[in-house]
Amino acid sequence: MTQQDTKAPVSVAGEGADQRQVTGLVGLTIMVIAVSFSLFQLYQSGIGLMPAQNLRAVHLAFVLGLIFLLFPAFSGMRKNRIPIIDLFLAAVAIAGPLYFYFYFFEMVMRAGAETTFDFAMGVLTIVALLEATRRAIGPVLPVLAIIFMLYAFFGAYMPDIIGHRGYSAERIVRHLYPTTEGIFGIPLAVASTFVFLFVLFGAVMQRTGVSDYLTRLAMAGLGSYQGGPAKSAVLASAMMGSFSGSSTANVATTGTLTIPLMKRVGFSPASAGGVETAASTTGQFVPPVMGAAAFVMVEMTGIPYVQIITAALLPAILDLAGILFCVHMHAKKMNIRGIPREELPPVLPTLLSQFHLLIPVLGLIFMLVIANFTPTRSAFFAIPLALLVSLVARNTIIVYRALRTQANGGDPFAGVQEALEKERSSVAREKAAAREPLTSWRQTITRTWADWGRDLVHGLADGARQAIPISAACATAGIIIGIITLTGLGLRMQSILLLLSGGELWAALVFTAIGSIILGLGVPTTANYIIMATLMAPALIQLGVPPLAAHMFVFYFGILADTTPPVGLGAYVAAGIARAGPIRTSLEGFKFSITAFIIPFMFVYNPTLLLIGDVQIFELGWLVISGLIGVYALSVMKEGWWLTRANAIERIAMTFAAILLIQPSFIVDLAGFGLMGAVLLWQFQKVRSEARHGYTPPTRSAQIAMGVGVVTLPAVVLTMTLPVVTVDEGVRTWSRVVLPGSRVTLEHVHSVEQTRVEDRFQVGWRADLIHQRTVSRSLGAGLPADARARDGVLTTRGTGERFTAIPMRFDANSAATIQFGGDEPVEFAPAEGSGRVELRVNRLWERFWPW
Repeated sequence: MTQQDTKAPVSVAGEGADQRQVTGLVGLTIMVIAVSFSLFQLYQSGIGLMPAQNLRAVHLAFVLGLIFLLFPAFSGMRKNRIPIIDLFLAAVAIAGPLYFYFYFFEMVMRAGAETTFDFAMGVLTIVALLEATRRAIGPVLPVLAIIFMLYAFFGAYMPDIIGHRGYSAERIVRHLYPTTEGIFGIPLAVASTFVFLFVLFGAVMQRTGVSDYLTRLAMAGLGSYQGGPAKSAVLASAMMGSFSGSSTANVATTGTLTIPLMKRVGFSPASAGGVETAASTTGQFVPPVMGAAAFVMVEMTGIPYVQIITAALLPAILDLAGILFCVHMHAKKMNIRGIPREELPPVLPTLLSQFHLLIPVLGLIFMLVIANFTPTRSAFFAIPLALLVSLVARNTIIVYRALRTQANGGDPFAGVQEALEKERSSVAREKAAAREPLTSWRQTITRTWADWGRDLVHGLADGARQAIPISAACATAGIIIGIITLTGLGLRMQSILLLLSGGELWAALVFTAIGSIILGLGVPTTANYIIMATLMAPALIQLGVPPLAAHMFVFYFGILADTTPPVGLGAYVAAGIARAGPIRTSLEGFKFSITAFIIPFMFVYNPTLLLIGDVQIFELGWLVISGLIGVYALSVMKEGWWLTRANAIERIAMTFAAILLIQPSFIVDLAGFGLMGAVLLWQFQKVRSEARHGYTPPTRSAQIAMGVGVVTLPAVVLTMTLPVVTVDEGVRTWSRVVLPGSRVTLEHVHSVEQTRVEDRFQVGWRADLIHQRTVSRSLGAGLPADARARDGVLTTRGTGERFTAIPMRFDANSAATIQFGGDEPVEFAPAEGSGRVELRVNRLWERFWPW
């Protein structure tokens, strides 16, 4: 592995891809502010006793000030200087949080009678926060926050299902600013405690050179196998992402080493960038850190952090296995080999050479899992431990190598220089490459301490730089959460989800997953999780999903949006390193992550996979084995290769096999295994045929026919499963094809009592009628004995019962109507003298089935 292999141009870096790089006095001032921010957070986390609301205010003041200093208003602006207007905006932006800091208790005491100045400072804070968030992470989240505020203002004009009485601008600002229900709520609370410390820990660890060490270790272990550099990238990025908590920062650190090596052995630039994007995104699933959203989950669910990271372990293993399977199949299909073993370092010496760099990570795990420290306390001790280990280990190794070199008759300072290079990150080594060689012990000691001090300062500054976009997103998400609590939108969204899904769990999961991915296209992971956990997770819980599984579900799909085109931020970083198109790289990353899209469904249907409840070893083992086989089947589908090339029919069969392996049923699992076995037998037959006659690629017409079949067959199957509602009037029978979730309203007037009877149902996903909403009957129309009337009309809640056939008896002269959704009502009448009408629902295919 040569030096050339480990270098690549990096066009963007980490969370702050568009941050200014200012030098001189102004740059030094910004660094001092950033380092002061990190030191302030460290002090308050371990020693200080500042009240929570004051800590949030000071934290937000630092965040807003640094964003206006570091992020230009537009991407095309110069990044080597700060305009005067941004200096002015930075000074103005911190006024709102500082006013909250100094006058919080006064504003609480005069709640409901806020002054004009209170209102003005609230508006100033909201505007400054939205602009800062736009600069740091893009326009989607600020625009979404504005839409929510407009919804609160114009609620009286909204449709009934989401409408409310509407709130004045003063009421909205009063809810979002002087309280802890909006901007200064739970999201910012988590960002100012857990999140900042773990981001800082990741930044410090990057400065110690741990990312390079993990990459070398993974390469030593896996680099010689087929597609080895890509498999090494998956393992290294997962380990690094475990405590960096950022997919983009992960790509920027490990990708500079892994992507050039993947390109060297035959991966295309887009595929190399896609593998790194998928692996770095997966790192946010891997315990013990799991990204910033995991800490928000602790606050929103009340579940201990140790339980959350324990629950994430097995899904993370399945996720990593899925990416490795995809990489392996891709390497087989493209005939990509590994790096020759003689060019790679041995595994054990590589492991032992810098094993001390893992001591902070092991210490963090010990404090979290065994010592039961809080996440804040664990990170507070882990950061100094990382700095101390770096210093002690560096000096010890320097002395050891110098003495060993001198004993062998060589220049001892050459050994010192080698130790310095190995102990620092690749970025730091590149900057130090032009320095003169060491010639004396005094120069050696001075440079050693100077390098350590420089890494310390830059680590503290990097931590602040990487944390400010996350904190801005959390504070802006607080605006959205505040509007949801003010208007009661959360309860309405739960009703909408239950209505659309018809009470079917799988449909609710699909809708939630789609919503999380769409929202995540422009919203960072943490903000995405906060919004979806507030809106959708409670509805999943109502459908019987355990709270931890519901929150992990939205957490997973929020993170997977980082690899979803066209916005996947990690892909843009990888594309810059790989010199590939960002959209193409994002598509490749999405395909390599395809197995991760099935894992959340697995642990919802199999909560044992999250180690919830009474875990039986045999059951857990079966779930893990079937899960591994399921993600393997999905990787075969993705690459179109198993023993040999797989055609479209085989890929569709493997997709169905993977879906069958989701269900927690031994019989269903066996059906999935049987389907995979059939494909495997067919693959064996194809291999034998190719061995005798050679591989014959399909003709163009065959490819077109297969493509048409792949598109039309699922469409036809889906269409044939649509529900059909049939009205049988005795003499006349008529039917209508409807979509699941449609409403059917039956209404008639009782001819004797002249009373109105209305029944409302929803067409379910199982082709049945769900008593979904209400039954309203006028007083006297066959009421139950214990009924109580109000204003002459009795309304009873829907029972949720399901019907496939509903017989109704009317008087022969009754006038009745049936209405589908918002269409015009259709009149019908029972046959004269019969008084009977039957409403039935079945699948469309059953109408063509002769038996």
